[in-house]
Amino acid sequence: MTDEKNMKIISSRKQSAWLRGCPIKITEVKLCASKENELYLGIASVLCTDRKIDSYSANIQYYSSRRELICEEILTELNVGYSYVKAEKSDAAYAVAIINRVNYSDGGFWENVSSDTGVELPEQKIIWQTDTLYPVIKTICRGKTEAKYYPDKVDGGWRCTCGSINVSESRSCAGCGVIKSWLDSNFDREYLESQKDIVEDGKKPTPVNRVKKKEAEKAVSDKTKMALILASLILVVILTLLSVVYIIPQSRYNKAHKLATLGDYDRAIEIFQDLGNFKNSKELVESFTYEKFVNLTGVSDLYITDSGEEPWFGISDDGVLTFVENKYEGDYTDLEIPHVVDEIVVRELEKNIFLNATSLNEIIIPDTVEVIGEQAFMNCTSLKSIHFGKSLTTIMPRAFINCSSLETVTIHDGVRAVGHRAFNNCVNLKSIELGSGITSIEAYSFSNCIALEKIVISSPITHIGEYALSGCDSLASIVCRFDRSEWSEPTVAQENTPYESAEIIFE
Repeated sequence: MTDEKNMKIISSRKQSAWLRGCPIKITEVKLCASKENELYLGIASVLCTDRKIDSYSANIQYYSSRRELICEEILTELNVGYSYVKAEKSDAAYAVAIINRVNYSDGGFWENVSSDTGVELPEQKIIWQTDTLYPVIKTICRGKTEAKYYPDKVDGGWRCTCGSINVSESRSCAGCGVIKSWLDSNFDREYLESQKDIVEDGKKPTPVNRVKKKEAEKAVSDKTKMALILASLILVVILTLLSVVYIIPQSRYNKAHKLATLGDYDRAIEIFQDLGNFKNSKELVESFTYEKFVNLTGVSDLYITDSGEEPWFGISDDGVLTFVENKYEGDYTDLEIPHVVDEIVVRELEKNIFLNATSLNEIIIPDTVEVIGEQAFMNCTSLKSIHFGKSLTTIMPRAFINCSSLETVTIHDGVRAVGHRAFNNCVNLKSIELGSGITSIEAYSFSNCIALEKIVISSPITHIGEYALSGCDSLASIVCRFDRSEWSEPTVAQENTPYESAEIIFE
């Protein structure tokens, strides 16, 4: 078997959902890659029954980083505890496991006939040290079970004081072994209350069978019986109202939470929107919308907008951002470019998007943007600062032509192309740093940048286009951030005299 310690963990996801009545609960699913780039799957599970289990099978769903289902496979003969197997070859970012069948050692089996994906159980009530019954419970449970929670019942099972979930037919806890009938008797609140003074005096609690209520303490009168019947009828009415007002909305609320946990944000958001003011549904619509795009873009600090709130922004289906200048009422000094508009990720700034925006002095390109369109910031004469996003690969021709207030520009390693005339006539530009992705300076790129003193390059430049450095008479040095042995003279087209006089420096 391949050693997991020597493998790269791709993802490790906790699974909290439980299949009602299922004798096994999956708690974690890992994806790991070997040095040979083979995909392995690790599934952690715990018992929820006191019957012996032979093996189980599960449906494995593989998802991409965009929460899209890639493929599925059925794994059989899995072991309770931890199973580690070679998985379906895919480009999966994470996996989800759903139990199909559990085989008991005595020949019986449990089967997920409805292909249920499980439910999120309500939080179990914790036994805090501030609880008035805490000393009694700790004393009674000593040597039998860990007293962390109050035992309770859930649909299809029960939960022990140790926190383990067990199917309804289990007589003892699969986690700690305590007998269910013992829990039922000893966690009667009236019994626990009766033992407080005894425990405080340092004595052992009286066994339950000695403090049972007297069977014939009082006869229930006819009047009391009628009161109970009336109370029952009132309770039926109340429960009916609760079903409409609370139980049904709560069920849909829980379903939406489960869908969001599985990455189906669109369906979850739709349900929360339908629920309106139920609980915190409105807040969750906003929260899961944000989380949806965080998972989609990989950006954790998103700016999301829509055309209703900011009608000056528009977007095409393929993510090209547009800007309508005559609809913008704000100050250009505070202008922000969004990451997401109308639930579409911004991938490109369209041609001429901020053409002639002469009062724009700083711009931050979102991390989702891959392309800055032609003439996007042409004639932005007040623009002093540009922050390029980490996904940027392409700066199209004339993108920053005539930006006369620019003094420094830093282009990161991810950028692969800077179009011709991109920084033409930036007369106050003093220095520019080119990332390792740039190996050629296109024609007229820095033409007439009369204040340009220094160009920093992170990889060897193979070609300098015609007029690329024309008019850059202040150019004193080209700083190379790579080893001298990698340097070779680039081919230099006509009208690039400043390059010939510049000093080549290796740092």
